[in-house]
Amino acid sequence: MANGTGNRFERVGGPDHLYTIALRALVPVSLDNALVAGRGMSATHVALSGLRQMPPVMAMGQAAGAAAALAAAGQGAVADLVSDRVRDALLRGGAAAGRGRCMMF
Repeated sequence: MANGTGNRFERVGGPDHLYTIALRALVPVSLDNALVAGRGMSATHVALSGLRQMPPVMAMGQAAGAAAALAAAGQGAVADLVSDRVRDALLRGGAAAGRGRCMMF
């Protein structure tokens, strides 16, 4: 709206300002065993405006790498990976990831 009525701003993520990104947002529908991060991920234009900043892009890259490593180690195709396994791999690597308080998954 031109005059700004109806717009609102919301704080997301709680006290640490972290929010979740679903693993499926990094898996392209039309490609097998591929992962994307940053601007190539599936998101609305509003969400993408915040997700294309460096910290989320780095976190998505780390998550894509962890998912690719699990798939390469025989855990299945990237589209079939269980997000809990990717989350566990991220936690072992020192990432800020955990159910209810996570950057990824």
